[in-house]
Amino acid sequence: MERTWMPKRPAARAAARGGFTVIEVMAALTILAVGVLGLALMQLHAMHGERLGRNTTAAALVARDQMERFMRMKWADLPPVGGGWVAQAPVSTTVQSAPANFVEQTFTVAAQVRDLTVGWTRQVDVRVTWNEPERPNKTLVLSSIKYKQE
Repeated sequence: MERTWMPKRPAARAAARGGFTVIEVMAALTILAVGVLGLALMQLHAMHGERLGRNTTAAALVARDQMERFMRMKWADLPPVGGGWVAQAPVSTTVQSAPANFVEQTFTVAAQVRDLTVGWTRQVDVRVTWNEPERPNKTLVLSSIKYKQE
């Protein structure tokens, strides 16, 4: 039995090529665009968080520096006990907000001292406050206990 070759129909020939239709391409591009937009928004959010983190780190360094000064002070030279928050000298520092972009940031420093055990231990609190464009009056508080060693 001999087979004779018969030409395929034009529609069957197009389906056999395995190409994409315009609708399939448009759907794929739409999904790709939504994904790229999501990545761009995540990048913007990460850059914003990074800037906030830099300011918080700088504030922690300022608070730690002030706390170390208090820990080196003599017992009698500490700020008055129970006097509430006593303002210290404001601190200005340069914070890098983006690669090669430095911003001057001013931190307001205050401290308070409370007796824990009268004449023996005192709690020292250092509060650092700064302003950011979206969040004014950001605050970081560092606390420690000073023992009378004199």
